[in-house]
Amino acid sequence: MKRVASFMAVALWGLVVVGLVILLIFPEDLGGLEIPLTVAYTVFVLGFATFGGIIASRQPANPIGWIMCVCAIAFTLGGVTGEYASQSLDHSVLPGLSLAAWFSVWTWSVGATLPATFLLLLFPDGRLPSRRWRPVAWITGVAIVVLVLSIALAPGKFDDYPISNPFGFPQIHAVLQPLAGIAGIALFASGLASIVSLIFRFRRAEDQGRLQLKWLAFAVALVLRSRPPYRLSSRQWRMRVRV
Repeated sequence: MKRVASFMAVALWGLVVVGLVILLIFPEDLGGLEIPLTVAYTVFVLGFATFGGIIASRQPANPIGWIMCVCAIAFTLGGVTGEYASQSLDHSVLPGLSLAAWFSVWTWSVGATLPATFLLLLFPDGRLPSRRWRPVAWITGVAIVVLVLSIALAPGKFDDYPISNPFGFPQIHAVLQPLAGIAGIALFASGLASIVSLIFRFRRAEDQGRLQLKWLAFAVALVLRSRPPYRLSSRQWRMRVRV
């Protein structure tokens, strides 16, 4: 089990590195960012992939490592597929244009919501602070699914591409659209609850646990100050499609 987890962690880390190299070679999808912001983006994603891979390989049962890996993959996949779609439109229509554009519009939402909710809620041992927090976890999970599906299945043309969503379902979107607003509010509340859970953990933790939480607080402050990927530009945050 541990060997399989180590292999998967290394493979995911390798995919992220390859994706970041592609984005640095073809930086168009980084929205014409200045060098400091490009560095911040790279450090953010690579840091998540590296630390997530280390945790996942050493503690496969701890979801924290896998959450970090998924976040890194989501941001990388969104960037690479967005770059592929942009290059296809600018030069020549390449195979899989619609699929690439589709991936680029919703993967960012996965990478943005998981760190702000489940990563904080489950840190550091991968477990909830207590059984009383189970409703928060369930509400968060449902809200993320609703939000992602409302973006991925929205009919019409994409905001950044003159092509229609190949997986747009008007009937399903009509149901999900009003729920998406509720999901957004629920995720905001879940993010606040996740922060409260850290305070709850800190008060109950021993010296080692408190040190881990302090490092997490420092990392969060550093990330927010350096502007993470989902705050870089409106071009990167391709989460909606026009109806």
